[in-house]
Amino acid sequence: MTTTRQNITEGTTPASRLRGILGRSAQGLLLGWVVFAAVAAAANLAQRSLLHRAKASPWTVSLADVQADEARMHTINVVALTLLAATGVAFVAWLFVEYRRVEERGGRVRHRTGWAIGGWVVPFANLYIPFMVVDDVWRDAAGEPGASDRAASIPVVPLWWAGWLGGLFLAAGASSKAEDASTLDGLLAANTLYLVRDVIAAATAVLAIVIVQRVRRSSLPAVSVADAEFWARDRDRCAAPLEAPSGPEAGS
Repeated sequence: MTTTRQNITEGTTPASRLRGILGRSAQGLLLGWVVFAAVAAAANLAQRSLLHRAKASPWTVSLADVQADEARMHTINVVALTLLAATGVAFVAWLFVEYRRVEERGGRVRHRTGWAIGGWVVPFANLYIPFMVVDDVWRDAAGEPGASDRAASIPVVPLWWAGWLGGLFLAAGASSKAEDASTLDGLLAANTLYLVRDVIAAATAVLAIVIVQRVRRSSLPAVSVADAEFWARDRDRCAAPLEAPSGPEAGS
């Protein structure tokens, strides 16, 4: 019986190596979002406590307290923008190469590969095309042999997209309310929106990690037992030390 060498893990070809690097980068940055969301929530809780103090006992709040809160929230905003840009680049780049892989292998895609990038920046189209692109990749992963029907039935992509859009609208609403606030109650209302946004951001990042991980696992080529044995023998043969020649040739 003739066996054919096949790729066994991520990184055995340039294309799979690139997908692996981008996938791991996206997951690492998304995990950073989970941590950052927790830190941002703690900062917003500290601000909320300060606002309640200012409302109940204004004489207990010093100028230093206000300046410290402003500096803390400024740092949070800078880190959020930086992390958003880095995560966006990594995630969209990963999505592009995965969408191209699905298209090249004859999988079901509803858009051209370029929309995996363009869909995020074209006005109005960015409200639904990124969802469709990710959904195509997710459904392709769910259709792989051995995929879990239970996992495929969980609406991970719709929940992720709802969290993404919800977080954007909440952030915009909170920012607008904070700018227009003329009372402590108005600032507290904006603070509440920011806290909800932090929770949604963490949940959305976790769902995105699940999406990337599932697609990465499904994109690994299937390997038969014969292929695995072939590679094991080939690896052992290459790893075996060379034996010194014996007989007449050894002394010549």
